[in-house]
Amino acid sequence: MYDVVVLGGGPGGYTAAIHAAHLGGKVAIVEKDNLGGTCLNWGCIPTKALVKCAEVWRSVPDMERFGVKVENAQLNYERVINHKEQVVADLLNGLKHLMRSNKIDVYYGKGEVKDIHSIVVKKESGEQVVKGKKIIIATGSTPMKIPIPGAELDGVITSNQVLELTEVPDSMLVVGGGVVGLEMASIFNTFGSKVTVVEMERYILPSVDQEISRRLTPLLKKQGITIYTKAMVERIRRKDKLIVTLQDREEEIAVDLVLLATGRVPNLEGVPLDSLGLHHDGRRLVVNERMETNVPGIYAVGDVVGGTMLAHVAAAEGMVAAENCMDQPREFDFRAVPACIFTFPEVATVGMTEEEARKEFGDIKVSKFSFAVNGKALTLGEGHGLIKMIAHSSTGLILGVHIIGPQATELIAEAALAINARLTAEEVADTIHAHPTLAEVIGEAAHGVDGYPIHAIRC
Repeated sequence: MYDVVVLGGGPGGYTAAIHAAHLGGKVAIVEKDNLGGTCLNWGCIPTKALVKCAEVWRSVPDMERFGVKVENAQLNYERVINHKEQVVADLLNGLKHLMRSNKIDVYYGKGEVKDIHSIVVKKESGEQVVKGKKIIIATGSTPMKIPIPGAELDGVITSNQVLELTEVPDSMLVVGGGVVGLEMASIFNTFGSKVTVVEMERYILPSVDQEISRRLTPLLKKQGITIYTKAMVERIRRKDKLIVTLQDREEEIAVDLVLLATGRVPNLEGVPLDSLGLHHDGRRLVVNERMETNVPGIYAVGDVVGGTMLAHVAAAEGMVAAENCMDQPREFDFRAVPACIFTFPEVATVGMTEEEARKEFGDIKVSKFSFAVNGKALTLGEGHGLIKMIAHSSTGLILGVHIIGPQATELIAEAALAINARLTAEEVADTIHAHPTLAEVIGEAAHGVDGYPIHAIRC
């Protein structure tokens, strides 16, 4: 019998397995497809490989300002796909090596929890029962299906299928202006598609700070992306192209592809909720701060428990679950969860939005600093965007940081550390930030909480 058996080999599952092995456990994983889950195979990694290719391609027209003359440049989408697939293959091989080096047994097949100590693995050759003292459910999520008439038509695709495209469509309509929708819109707009985004909320990226959303919108529009907010797709039909009708609007939009990017839902396949007596809310498993379900010995992590569906959240939850499985009590802390959006420019956020902070604390301090006066940003030719720091008015504790601009997704790590360590803006301001770097904007914003940024003009 294993100490821990994990159902699902995505970021939450494989991280839990590795950490449990580090803690001395005998561990197994049951995985129906490839290790790495959505993140490695259909999400974070392949998407970021496309983002890099798009980033290089969009820099071509601007190269002459840096002294590089490029003539007759062409996009080879086949090579783009090859790059994406090679990155995924390399990481998958590395993950398999991690399993071997940590002596983790991997059972490939469709897994189903039989009881509190058993998972049945079903494959063409038959069934096998894998037993463990503790079980961690990490079955992830699947793209959300939305009830739009015509959603079943050819050419209406999910966020998984968009990564399988072998050529760039002439036109694409993206249903959903969240993270996945805007990343795909940015990628294919850069590659030459005419892209339209339809978002039902008042702002794109409805979960981020509203000011950041408002600043991103015109930048995306300037790049050629058409954005409809407070809009919903009424139906999709096919003529020569897909014809998309929006509710309460007269115009119809003709496109080659429609991408449904309206989010994901927990995947409860292989988890017999009623027979196991697992608490759920109809969509997700309910867990406590130790990632334990109501059934002793069964834990759940990642997208299957809902909440913030991010790979790094799943991995962090997996570590918490592994420690509790190995009798090392620990609770998960959601206070400092960074989120990254790989649009052009990038967006990153951690902690409270301004709206959330004002609702909870009333009077707060907000400091902003622009990349337009950051030396490193100007050398990169990317002086757009800003950092916004939110702090408690009396204690100075940093409550939230929101960035739109160059390498925002890398810069957010310092802000996450500051919030997690309960640092004040003064403590961050007193930290020496190397020059010339983009990270200086964090120090400048921190100076602005109780005073003035060094490089800001006082009015």
